[in-house]
Amino acid sequence: MKMKFLFLSLLLICGFYSCKRELEQPSWEVGVVGPVFHSSLGLNDLLADSLIQVNPDSSITLVYSGNIYKLALDTLLNLPDTTIADTFQLPAIVPSVNVAPGAQLFSQTDEQHFNAQGVELTQIDLERGFCYVTVFSTIDQPVDFTYEILSATKNGNHFSTVITVPAGSVANPSFTTSVLDLQGYSFDMIGQSGTDFNAYSTKIVIRMSNQAQPTQVHNYDKVIISSTYSDLFPSYAQGYFGHRTESIPGESTAFDLFEKIISGSIDINQVDVNLVIRNYVGADARITIQQLQASRGATSIDLNHSIIGSTININRATDPNGYPVPYNYSVHMDNGNSNIDQIIELLPTQFTTSLEMEINPLGNVAAHHDFIYGSHTVEADLNVELPLSLIANELTLVDTLHLSLSKGENGYVTEGNFTLDIENGFPFAGDLQLYFMDGNGTPTDSIVVPNSFSAGITNGSNIVIANSHSQIQVHLNTSQMDRLYAGDDVLLKVKFSTSSLLQHVDIYDYYKINIDLRGNFNYHIGKP
Repeated sequence: MKMKFLFLSLLLICGFYSCKRELEQPSWEVGVVGPVFHSSLGLNDLLADSLIQVNPDSSITLVYSGNIYKLALDTLLNLPDTTIADTFQLPAIVPSVNVAPGAQLFSQTDEQHFNAQGVELTQIDLERGFCYVTVFSTIDQPVDFTYEILSATKNGNHFSTVITVPAGSVANPSFTTSVLDLQGYSFDMIGQSGTDFNAYSTKIVIRMSNQAQPTQVHNYDKVIISSTYSDLFPSYAQGYFGHRTESIPGESTAFDLFEKIISGSIDINQVDVNLVIRNYVGADARITIQQLQASRGATSIDLNHSIIGSTININRATDPNGYPVPYNYSVHMDNGNSNIDQIIELLPTQFTTSLEMEINPLGNVAAHHDFIYGSHTVEADLNVELPLSLIANELTLVDTLHLSLSKGENGYVTEGNFTLDIENGFPFAGDLQLYFMDGNGTPTDSIVVPNSFSAGITNGSNIVIANSHSQIQVHLNTSQMDRLYAGDDVLLKVKFSTSSLLQHVDIYDYYKINIDLRGNFNYHIGKP
């Protein structure tokens, strides 16, 4: 919000004088009076260029796109923790064997399966994931445990690690736990047959440590291994995601277009909104939106539009270059076919969506080539085009200024009065206030008195024909200046209303607000 520009400019003056060249005189205070700066601000200075569309008649349309829904990855692909346990010991018919350092005791290759909750995976690349391995041993000398995941590769090498387990006994087995980081590994899940799914191969080798002493291993000695795969999150997965229907209860998403507005109301003349559903998943779906609710605090409004309760066919995404290209489905909403104007007038800060999704309604048509890329799932955006023709009634915006101001080695401002001369060419009148904030973020004393500015003078069509003139005073006493130098946050609060509360007021590209800042302040020359 560019209104903070005014106050920051004032602080810039303080910083400028604090950086003057050191003078020979030791220390004194002087009074400084004069103009500080002049600025002329249009709407393009107050809002980001990406939000503004200037129409042929110079009227302005606010253009905004914001996300209101994102399907959680685990709705499509959930890999719960999987634990596998193995026990290794000599056959009962072999009482004992003599072993030397480095001798191999056991070797075993297995094919394991993830529980993928009905999903048939042929490949999964891990953005993150861990395997927690605990090894118990009753052998009276240290042993080396080699754990290989033959199906998991990274940089051309399959996963392999060696864990040394200290000497133990039957009465007091030794054990060790290791956390294996699987980030960046790609799992081939088709198994040894090449036609399986959710399968991966492991190899376990147990041998006497090279640091061990010659000993006997008995048939009552055991090496017990427990491996738990946990927190698996894919950067990519491929397979068949199954044919199933998921009922997804209300999931809420923050909406930031109006996040700095704390109170007041608007009445808009017209709004055009496109609800765009983007499917980044390589699987077809049928979606039924059961509820789309906008809310602000305790107040909420449900969308009333024909899309609610209707089944939408969503085609699968493609990935021609190793990155998903979404399928987009768009629905247009305006004042005539919905209550979208009431939703925008609510100034919502959150949207909650409930829906039902049928995944792969036609079955395994891609022959186990469904895909998903990490957090790219199914999303919904609101693309808003809001002509700035509105009634605003005490619309109040706030912003926090995080200041960084230090006393210069050669001098600093101790206190002062600043006057903002405002020529307002906008059809808005309002109040501007600045508050210091305490350590708890609570506003304390204000520093702007009086704080009102008048709307531009309008004709019968609510078009500004002349600027209004107002003055705003900013007084900073010694204590307040010390708070600025100490880095206290300042809360900027602006409350404004349109020149008419009965008719919609249009905002034009050529409207300007001219600001002159004059100062009358004391400056301490010398070191603090």
